[in-house]
Amino acid sequence: MGTRITAAITAILLSGYVFSQNIPVTWEQTGNDIQITYDLKGDQSKTYTVEVFCSTDAGQTFGSVLKSVTGDVGAGIRPGYNKKITWNVLSDRDGLEGDIAFRLTAIEEVSSKKTDASALGIPATFTPGTNSLFKPDPDKWQGTGRHKIIVTNSRYEKVWESQSFQNGWDGKVKGKNATPGPYSWVLDIYVNDRDIQTVKGEVIVVAASIGSATVTPAAAKTVQGGPDELYDERDGKTYKTVRIGTQTWMAENLNYGMVQGRCYEEKDENCEVFGKLFEWETAKMACPNGWHLPSEEEWKILLEYVGGNKVAGGKLKESGYAHWASPNTDATDMFGFRALPAGFRFSNGTYRHLGKVASFWTSSKCSGNGACIILLREVSGKSEKIAINRLDGRSVRCLKNN
Repeated sequence: MGTRITAAITAILLSGYVFSQNIPVTWEQTGNDIQITYDLKGDQSKTYTVEVFCSTDAGQTFGSVLKSVTGDVGAGIRPGYNKKITWNVLSDRDGLEGDIAFRLTAIEEVSSKKTDASALGIPATFTPGTNSLFKPDPDKWQGTGRHKIIVTNSRYEKVWESQSFQNGWDGKVKGKNATPGPYSWVLDIYVNDRDIQTVKGEVIVVAASIGSATVTPAAAKTVQGGPDELYDERDGKTYKTVRIGTQTWMAENLNYGMVQGRCYEEKDENCEVFGKLFEWETAKMACPNGWHLPSEEEWKILLEYVGGNKVAGGKLKESGYAHWASPNTDATDMFGFRALPAGFRFSNGTYRHLGKVASFWTSSKCSGNGACIILLREVSGKSEKIAINRLDGRSVRCLKNN
């Protein structure tokens, strides 16, 4: 799982679309991380949204924005020197080699208008095939000028574009209703001749045949006579549960069939053993009534109870090699949590590390557009918390409401 990194790194900074400059960039590799240091020039009274892109051919082409980044990145970054960004390489790709270059973009955030999704009236969920349209509410944007809004799927493919607030998306892609699940949108508003204000967000497309049941959890209950089991009335599945300290957890990965999720490599037998892999927005709505997707803080309570991050992986992993690859370091499953190595699905549709990695969503945001996961590996007895792309597919363990 080592990462190979070669060549020098350069970067370009675009600030407020007013000027561009070559800026000095330093970096160092620590384990699977790359730390990038840069200077951001500009008006100290303003904030910027900073994003990072990587090239492996000396800057001739760049991939999509890096997701597994922390530090001085994302929204609300003020100008200053010695800014630092940490990129967890293996959370985005298998390795890194070539003639490496980084490009940093810094877009000035115009604060004179309220432009979050709620202020613009952009819906969080949308059902194709109805009379409603997905679009911003023009009445909530005073003095609308020239603009462009684009919706993309999980593979970053454009499915709809408009330059008129009066026009909306009917949820069709190539004449058919869009596949249910999360979609990203980007709204560029041309405040004046030189300033562009960019607002980004996600919308959950709900299947018309299922309606709101896709996003509204149905009831679940503990089976009578089975105090350590959870019966999910939505699809009739039963899950083992375990009490650890003051918390009650599912002791199996969620495999709810009515929520958009995927089996590893699209094989049903993998879902039966390892549960489904969910994108973050879907994961937040996937748990049955009375249970919820745990926050980073709730995971921290569990990890500290079993001994802390340095030993939590071993204490929580299923022991043996029935599902985990060798060496399954320090695995004892001391508390009956039975963490399973379901692997994961990158947002580009590729699957990785079945039998080697268990990764569980938290409900907490991390690092700009990222979300936090708890990660366990076959080669370590530790647990890790990292930020990843919200469109990745990861496992879900539900926590019982207090």
